[in-house]
Amino acid sequence: MKGFKKIALVIITMLTVFVITSCSDTKIKTNLNVASRNNKLTLVATFIDEDEKIFTDYTPYAYIYEMDGNEVGDQLESLSFTLDDELSSGDTFVTDELVFDDLSEETNYTIRITLTIDGKSETLYEAVHKTSDLGTEENPIEIAAGDKEAFLAMADDREAYYVLLGDIDFAGEEIDPLFTSTTRRFEGGLDGNGYTIKNFAISSNNQYNGLFGVNNGVIKNLKIDNETITSERTSEMNCGLLVGYNTGIIDNVTISNSTIVSKSTAYTLTYNQNVGGLVGYCGTSNGSTEVTNCSLNNVRVDAAVRHQANVGGLIGEVSLAYSVRNAQKIENNYANVGIRVAQEIRASIADAVDINIGGLVGFCASALTNCVVDTNISASEEENAVASGITVTTTKADSANYENGFTDYNLAVGGVVGNSYNNVARHLSNIAFIGSLDVAASPVYQTYVAGLIGILGNNIEVDHALVNVSSLKIVGPKAATETNETTGEEETETATYNLYYGLLISSEVEANYYQENKIISYNATPTISVDSDYVTSYEAYNSTDITSFSDFVKGYIN
Repeated sequence: MKGFKKIALVIITMLTVFVITSCSDTKIKTNLNVASRNNKLTLVATFIDEDEKIFTDYTPYAYIYEMDGNEVGDQLESLSFTLDDELSSGDTFVTDELVFDDLSEETNYTIRITLTIDGKSETLYEAVHKTSDLGTEENPIEIAAGDKEAFLAMADDREAYYVLLGDIDFAGEEIDPLFTSTTRRFEGGLDGNGYTIKNFAISSNNQYNGLFGVNNGVIKNLKIDNETITSERTSEMNCGLLVGYNTGIIDNVTISNSTIVSKSTAYTLTYNQNVGGLVGYCGTSNGSTEVTNCSLNNVRVDAAVRHQANVGGLIGEVSLAYSVRNAQKIENNYANVGIRVAQEIRASIADAVDINIGGLVGFCASALTNCVVDTNISASEEENAVASGITVTTTKADSANYENGFTDYNLAVGGVVGNSYNNVARHLSNIAFIGSLDVAASPVYQTYVAGLIGILGNNIEVDHALVNVSSLKIVGPKAATETNETTGEEETETATYNLYYGLLISSEVEANYYQENKIISYNATPTISVDSDYVTSYEAYNSTDITSFSDFVKGYIN
């Protein structure tokens, strides 16, 4: 390729040196990763200290020296390491990044790490490293076809720019996610160049789980095929096939024939479980986040939830600063996904629990433009695989008294968006849903189900939307009976449930927030089945079909 300098993965120098120091039987092992780019050296050290005294009783320092021929020359600078609490645990201590910059190009320097223990300086590491100008946006690091090691080595330099020169086939290997910390998030760029990363699995309980755990850079022109992610966690979780937690730019990414399985194992209210076919969580306070021109084909999203959760075919949650209108770009995306959510609820939750499920986005506080969801996926030969449509089931987790009807649980399910947050004015334009919804919500207190948007907030303009619902099936709350201990007669419980549903939006909010002079159409005669004693309202809104938008939708699904 013109304009790119071909190399054989020499940009990242990763040397592992084990030096044991002894002081009152203290033993410390040192591993140092050194990234060389833009005429600077970036260091991240890992210390294994069985006595766990490092960073409490003594602090490691890094020194950089000029080279005098093959000998160590003058000292240029010294810096102290600081601890990264997020990545450190037990006797393993991982440091924050330490940077020596303003160095000369293509020049050798000696890096030395020392500790002072009981007044004596101990050298833990010493090696020569060379600066390089590779890894910039203008001069990216090339990753050759089939070079799995080079692809995974991106984790060693999170600010570099990379370009693929061919497909990478992991042949069924299980790999670790890259960039799994907000302090180690991806800040550079990856240009997939139209090539494919394929045939791999990720099994991780990280808070940020995906091929890229946390992205604040640019990922573009990439294809992924036959990826499987499984994640089980007791606390906060952000999980997506491409990115778990995104505050960067994702453009022109295609994911095919892949499955994401996410399971929560705790009932703690304060934790969110964000799961998406592409991205788990997407949001930023500065409006720079973008997900554009992405396509999912035959993707399965399988989530087991126990606390607050946002599940989407494309993105679990899209969030932004409350004062920003249409700040993020979620545009020109297509999701051919099957979604299955198993909700397990219990009576002992102390406060409201919101479960938001959408064919495109579970919880959306951003604008959407030119986005289509088609839940008709291909059949799978695997046992218990996620099938076509959006399917939600609810089960009781314990035998506690449910007299109040799980008043702490709210469920919103929409073909495109589960819950469209209502405090930020924005447009939802040229959006469509094709497929089916099957929701078993009993005994959830508040339930909203719709072919387009489960809960449509105020200040939102819906413009040009199409819903083609083949089947809408809802099993809602049923009135329970109990025996009066005094009279011995059967009595119906006094708990109040609410079920709102519609082909476009749940009609509870339609009268207040539906925008005049905005055209919404649906073009199907669906099969509708609702079994509940607490149906609050239903309306089938209809208006003129839009030929241009119908053609737009056909452009995606044909």
